[in-house]
Amino acid sequence: MRANWRATMTAERLELRFGAPVVHGDIRLGTVTGIVLRPDALAWEALYIRRVGIRRSEVVVPRAAIADATDAQVSLAAPPEPTAVAPHGPVLRAGTRVHGRGGTVLGRPVVVLAGADGSVSGIVVRPGLLATHRIVPAERILQVASDVILTDLDRDAMRTLARYRPDAELRAAVEAALESFKPIMLYERPHVRVTVTDGVVTLMGHVSSRLRAEHLEAAVATVPGVQAVDNRLVCDDELETQVAQALGADPRTRARPIAVHARHGVVSLSGRVPEAAVAEAATAVAAALPTVRAVVNRIEAPGFVPDETPLIEPRPGQEVYADDGPLGVVHRVVIDPRTRRVSGIVVRTGRTPALAGRARQEPNEVLIPARQLRTVTDAAVLASGRRQMLLTMPAAAAVVPTPQSWQPPFPYRPEDVVWPAEAVSGQGPAPAPVTQRVAA
Repeated sequence: MRANWRATMTAERLELRFGAPVVHGDIRLGTVTGIVLRPDALAWEALYIRRVGIRRSEVVVPRAAIADATDAQVSLAAPPEPTAVAPHGPVLRAGTRVHGRGGTVLGRPVVVLAGADGSVSGIVVRPGLLATHRIVPAERILQVASDVILTDLDRDAMRTLARYRPDAELRAAVEAALESFKPIMLYERPHVRVTVTDGVVTLMGHVSSRLRAEHLEAAVATVPGVQAVDNRLVCDDELETQVAQALGADPRTRARPIAVHARHGVVSLSGRVPEAAVAEAATAVAAALPTVRAVVNRIEAPGFVPDETPLIEPRPGQEVYADDGPLGVVHRVVIDPRTRRVSGIVVRTGRTPALAGRARQEPNEVLIPARQLRTVTDAAVLASGRRQMLLTMPAAAAVVPTPQSWQPPFPYRPEDVVWPAEAVSGQGPAPAPVTQRVAA
């Protein structure tokens, strides 16, 4: 087949790797052995997989049945139909040759970079057993047949193409590159999250200045295999300006002597105002900014109690201990949207005390208010109280899901967080924070 192919990159890339395991749920079905392309365009239609078992026969899986595909595995939305017929078109195999100008053999295909819509953005080629894998973009591919992929490249041009590395390997290389910046990373690294998706590195979190953010981005961009850097770091100097501008724009806080200081996203407010309502409004204004990590209000005002307690950041999955032994694990973190601070945790215990006339239920989720969290470390959460007492604090009626439009503070993801129910109803004051610290 021959065409002027111009593939468009999709928002979510699929990596169709020859030899990758194919699974449906927890069941391994086989491995990828072939990729069926359209006869008239560089687009994929289906996969061949060799099934596990005695027969080890090949079956066809249409594109619509693919839920996800990464370098690690292909996940199916439904099990393959044994009688499915493959679409007409060339079938790429691991042994298909990749040729350049003049018939020069450039290597063999390893991965097809594709989209769920059938588009193909490139093919990863292995020039040799120990050679670096390179991404041949779709526009350099002239012709595809079952036995050969013809490109307009030569060996010198091949060596200039982007390097391909699986996301897990690339993330490890990026982490190593960042760790080499010792003076910066000792101060900034605990507040930066690195993710890698389809070769694109995303930096999220908080740093002290725009200059530091640019230094980190430049360091990541030099790592071989990085396709792009998405720098979403929030800088303290810029955040201070944004909060100050918001306070100046709000009629409740305009022209009030309120100082703003940010440290890794935690905004501290200070100063002296004539009314408690002004201090409370300052908290609300700062907490309304989605890039603020938490608000600590130390403004002095008649009738207003300044925040004097440090912060905690318990993480989902952490072990939780009562005074007399293990209680469970952190399932979700309760964030009060009025301060963007942790007001409690939802603990999944897996146990419910048996009550008269009621059977024991599993799993059980209980709410532990922040005032009962004695210590939060990177390793565990220590709650005040005995297990029997803590297990009687149900979470269902005390928390509500967060709105989809609300952005939780770093380092939390939307699925990690719930709101206290009282924050939605508007009844009662914000829960008092407890002895807390920002996890390093």
